[in-house]
Amino acid sequence: MLGLPAILAVQGRRAAKLTLVGYVGLFLALVMLNIGEGVIEAFVKPYLVTHGGIPSTPPSGYGIYETIALLGLLIGLICLGIAVIRARVVPIWVGILFIASPLVNFLGLSGALALLSDYLAFIAMFTMGVYAIRPASVDAPDPVPALS
Repeated sequence: MLGLPAILAVQGRRAAKLTLVGYVGLFLALVMLNIGEGVIEAFVKPYLVTHGGIPSTPPSGYGIYETIALLGLLIGLICLGIAVIRARVVPIWVGILFIASPLVNFLGLSGALALLSDYLAFIAMFTMGVYAIRPASVDAPDPVPALS
């Protein structure tokens, strides 16, 4: 969550609207799924276990909550992937990873591959972070070629 603004820093003003839509969708999903569900699992579920048990069916509003978060993730990652490809600030494969991440989730992979979707998004976000902290001189060509 704290490193997410690096995406905005790397993209700058290139593909600004798509980047913003992608950023907001990804931020919404991370807050809702990671922080929101983390609070439920850390505080609410232990309370329910000691006070009558966890209900077999989740509350009716929980499905709507998850749907909004997943739509934010789907729209956010795809828009962010398109923005990254259009801006050409980082390699194109980073944008492809952003787009592939939510689509891989629909494959229904099991076992160790079940988290492949998350890993693709994390690799793309990590790469954006590397480009954000990387000095500009690394990407710029040498103004004076070395004499051999």
